[in-house]
Amino acid sequence: MDLAIVKQDALDGAYLHYYEGEAASGTQEFIQNYVDQEATITGSYRFYAPQVTVRKDGTASFTYCEDQGRRT
Repeated sequence: MDLAIVKQDALDGAYLHYYEGEAASGTQEFIQNYVDQEATITGSYRFYAPQVTVRKDGTASFTYCEDQGRRT
């Protein structure tokens, strides 16, 4: 989503790779609000505590924590 906001493109292919259906629609609206306001994002995020979980059926998930408290 951040890349789509920076590129000012509510239909950016990067986030559409991860979202579909209602989730994609809601994300598109979220990004479009930034585009309509000609707004962008600045600062940096800190990511920590990554964890990969592999299930018996072979699927996996990746989770992490994000700290947006030190935005500049």
